[in-house]
Amino acid sequence: MKKNGLFLFLFLFIFGQFVLANEKDALLDKIISVYGTQERLDKIKGVIQEGSAYVRLENAKGSFKRVYEYPSKLSINRVFQNIQAKSNITNGKEVWLNNEEVVGSFEELMLLKAKTLFLAKYIAQNRNDIEYKGKITSENDTEWHIFFIKFPSGSEMMLQVDPSTFYIASTITYVHQFVDKKTLLTVYEDYEKIDGVLIAKKEHEYMNKYYIGTINIEKVQFAEKVDSASFAPVAVKAQKK
Repeated sequence: MKKNGLFLFLFLFIFGQFVLANEKDALLDKIISVYGTQERLDKIKGVIQEGSAYVRLENAKGSFKRVYEYPSKLSINRVFQNIQAKSNITNGKEVWLNNEEVVGSFEELMLLKAKTLFLAKYIAQNRNDIEYKGKITSENDTEWHIFFIKFPSGSEMMLQVDPSTFYIASTITYVHQFVDKKTLLTVYEDYEKIDGVLIAKKEHEYMNKYYIGTINIEKVQFAEKVDSASFAPVAVKAQKK
């Protein structure tokens, strides 16, 4: 009886994994179609977004510009009311904060943000890195599809997808480096189709469960090529002149 019970358990486990794998592909296809079709996403190489930002730590509001080139080049610039410029910049390998190179878990968070900023395109081209965990019900009786992206560094990202719209409602990035651990939650709102691609025009961010700020995207431009100089730190630009 014990052997039969073990055999039944293994059969059900393997069958369950097979069902989840097939369901994952169907769900990913649905997400991609909602965000803009595989063909449309493949053509996009870069995105330029402009708008406003609020940073809670400094209680400051200002302008916001984000330049992105797939798969991992990202420049984020904020200028606040006191005219002081803030910038987080990555060239795909290194991360810079106000012209100072950053290492550790913050560096890892920025690199992962660059790699997955355009999530629909990332999903379309990295299916094997994505694991479907099934559907869960939250404490307020809301259902979500849960996906995980596992990175070679050991970090992970969880995707929370609305089963009715197939919009990505939030992502949680888990970074574990030595004793320095960080969790970045991004909640997406105000979805709009722009040039054939679905974009969330509002992003709320929480670091280790603490609210850190909100981004409002007011202008979006898709590009087939982005000037590489956009991703160099200001200090590096000055040296080249």
